[in-house]
Amino acid sequence: QTCALPILASQNKLQLDEPIYHYWVDPDLKENPWNKLLTPRLCLSHQTGFANWRRMTNGTLTFKFQPGTQSSYSGEGYFYVARFAQNKAGQPFDRLAQDYVLGPLGMEDTSFTTQTRFNVRLAQPYANSAFLPPTLTSTWNAADLVETTVTDYAHFVASVMRNEGLSPAIAAERLVMTRDWTSEDARKQVCAYEVPGTACHISAGMGLGWQIIVHSGVTIVDHSGSDTGVNTHAFFIPSKRVGAVIFTD
Repeated sequence: QTCALPILASQNKLQLDEPIYHYWVDPDLKENPWNKLLTPRLCLSHQTGFANWRRMTNGTLTFKFQPGTQSSYSGEGYFYVARFAQNKAGQPFDRLAQDYVLGPLGMEDTSFTTQTRFNVRLAQPYANSAFLPPTLTSTWNAADLVETTVTDYAHFVASVMRNEGLSPAIAAERLVMTRDWTSEDARKQVCAYEVPGTACHISAGMGLGWQIIVHSGVTIVDHSGSDTGVNTHAFFIPSKRVGAVIFTD
């Protein structure tokens, strides 16, 4: 959901490798010198060293490893770089998303906070064979809980596929896999679906905000998400100019 950052980088309003600490240091990390290693690139590619959420580390944000040395998915990393972006730009993060992504794409049915105009249209999460009321949020979340429609999100994914708003350099960097995090078991499971005797290889790792998968030479760009009663998945194949957006509740 840090969709505005590559566009801001393309316009030289921020740099992917600049230190974040000049604009934001989480109070939990003030005494840890590793906070000076954090950059937008490390946050977007899930190399911060943070757990997914600080509730998983006793409510305190801390490093599990030195930033930039490993990959581990972290919503906290997205929050971190979003705070950096809004402090550097002098605008709230949801306003940046509106100005640089949602507005230009005409995504009128998408918001980082709950809108009263959505109330009668919200699909409710499904769990334990009973419908649950939607979670209301009044503050933005850089890594979760965006409200949108499948049509709006398809417009967004198509825009990403066309590299709209990006410089050629940033567009190329978005598809660079930081490190392969595919296990050997996962490779075997995928390749088991190939015709016997067919050469098969698969690797997967994070680019800038998207997972990059290379399956037998074909690059696939994807992202998925889930909360209780909700699962989502979006992907596209740059070389074939096709993709899909799937929302379930």
